[in-house]
Amino acid sequence: MPCEEGKPSAHLVQQLECLMRPRHINARELAARRVQIGFHIRVQALIRRARHGGILLRAVRQYRHEAEIARALVQLVEEQLDNIEVAVKLCEQQQLHDLDGTVIQTALELGCIYALVALALFLSYSILNIADLSTDGCFTLGCAVACQVALTGHPFLALLAAMAAGVCSGFVTAFLQTSLGVESIMAGIIVNTGLYTINLAVMGFSSTMSLVKTDTVFSIAKSALSFTGGGYKLVLAAGVIALAGAAMVGFLGTRLGLSIRATGDNAAMVRASSINPAFTITVGLCISGALTALSGGLLAQYQKSCDINVGTGMVTIALASLIIGETLVGKRTMVRRVLGVVFGSCLYRFIVAVALRFNVPAAAMKLVSAIIVAVAISMPAIREKIAFEKRRSAARQARKERV
Repeated sequence: MPCEEGKPSAHLVQQLECLMRPRHINARELAARRVQIGFHIRVQALIRRARHGGILLRAVRQYRHEAEIARALVQLVEEQLDNIEVAVKLCEQQQLHDLDGTVIQTALELGCIYALVALALFLSYSILNIADLSTDGCFTLGCAVACQVALTGHPFLALLAAMAAGVCSGFVTAFLQTSLGVESIMAGIIVNTGLYTINLAVMGFSSTMSLVKTDTVFSIAKSALSFTGGGYKLVLAAGVIALAGAAMVGFLGTRLGLSIRATGDNAAMVRASSINPAFTITVGLCISGALTALSGGLLAQYQKSCDINVGTGMVTIALASLIIGETLVGKRTMVRRVLGVVFGSCLYRFIVAVALRFNVPAAAMKLVSAIIVAVAISMPAIREKIAFEKRRSAARQARKERV
């Protein structure tokens, strides 16, 4: 069959045979040409292997060159390693110093903000002798109302609106106690449960709110108190708690304030003195709710956000701050008691900041708070036991000396 020269064959041998085969050729010449074809194929294979070997040789030479460069870089890094370690240590020390200053300042700022809640609990728990458990919901209510009003461009009016909402919460709690005969603990639980839905409604049935691009009292204070540098938040929070503490001391010294104090000591005596204890309880719980909501409003503008669960555990925090202050500062005069509340709140936040500084997981902060509260509550009993053991040991020693 004749071969078509324009069409390539499937195999190289057949293609070469087709190109080299004439029309009339004998078997001997065909065998010789096949030998030539085989030799040609072997030569081409050797040429390809030589080329591949040359590529490998160049790759090896390039690798050797790059290895020499890498060794030079490693030697350079090793020479500069000591300087790098010294620089890293200096940077870490500077960061730790800045972090410690920031942690202390943040603890003081949050301590002053949360001191308002402790001051509210001081009025309801220590003065009126009422366990108000609506503090958690009232705090969240203040946050939500302050966020909604601040979004309209009125950050100062937001604080007043939060206080008004807190007054309403305190009034409902007092109404349940004084008019409907509900126990104080149950009244607080009922109000706190109802406030959850109310807080969601205030927040537009959303679990979070943001004030990132909204003016707050702290952003306004940043420009007004620019001479303080980075301490404008601390100055504002300290100013608010100072005014609230001074107003509390002044109010409790008035006739109405003394009536509230007397109601907490002996409600029957107050009733016998022609003073309505229901009115004094209502006033006291309304003021307590206003302070709690004011604290929530300040915190919302401080962190520029609000969460539906932001008030969880607020009673625990306030109670710990209150007891720490009374234990360390004392409660001989009203001024010392108010100062003790503020000091206890700042100390509590500092303890929490130290716990965070030592990389305590965020999930364990509730346990840390519970331990702090347990230690703070048990401190008076521990001090009494220590004093009793000292007196007993002294009596035993005196008895031995007599014998």
